[in-house]
Amino acid sequence: MSQQLEDFSLFWKMIWQQKVEKIVMVTNLIEHGTPKCEQYWPNPGAGKRYGNIKVESRSEDEYAEFTRRALSVTMGTEERTLHHLHFTCWPDKAIPDDVTAVIEFRQRVLSTPNTLNGPTVVHCRKKCHSVVYTFFLLVANE
Repeated sequence: MSQQLEDFSLFWKMIWQQKVEKIVMVTNLIEHGTPKCEQYWPNPGAGKRYGNIKVESRSEDEYAEFTRRALSVTMGTEERTLHHLHFTCWPDKAIPDDVTAVIEFRQRVLSTPNTLNGPTVVHCRKKCHSVVYTFFLLVANE
């Protein structure tokens, strides 16, 4: 992604402009030794500037099937909280054998606060399965 976006500043500008409070990630950074996605957020306890937007990682909680991150996104004097929900057990080039984890993750996404009424950004690797698209639709329609 950063090769296309240079330094992710356009991505974070879109997040700010659209008042996004939830990002759902359904891929891992590396799967079977192959890079699948670049890390576009700072490490826990760190901050990074993307153009005129500052992103700070406030917390990172790892669970069996997903990681939940709280990020602080600041532009000028305005600060917003963004929730990054990262589903980490989606098998590479396959679909999950058991949908229980996906359903539980979906519930976690839906129960995460959204006060600005912006969209939820959902992304996966380049080639997503139809099950992922179905998940996106389920999240978007709630």
